[in-house]
Amino acid sequence: MYLEKDLVVWTPTSSGEFSTKSAYRAFNHILNKVVWHSLVWGKFVIPKYSFTFWQLFSGSIQTVDRLRQKGIPAANGCVLCGNQRESFLHLFFECRYSSKVWQGIKNI
Repeated sequence: MYLEKDLVVWTPTSSGEFSTKSAYRAFNHILNKVVWHSLVWGKFVIPKYSFTFWQLFSGSIQTVDRLRQKGIPAANGCVLCGNQRESFLHLFFECRYSSKVWQGIKNI
């Protein structure tokens, strides 16, 4: 009986060899292109702001409504106004405090 040796082949490359570069290229095309990329990752944007903006635009900010969806107990009210249930839309656009911030930015 003749046994063949197993061979691992990385199919995204013509040589069959794996590299980090080939993995990046193989999976990079799967990601959706977004229009806000240059706003978030611009060379003059402070990294902590880039991270916060990325969370904001990708919808991954951990607001009360998202925490509750994951089964994590959290207070009901908005941390800024205490009136409405905290959600992404409320926290950044509907809350009376954030509305004042946006108005202040708009008037600069």
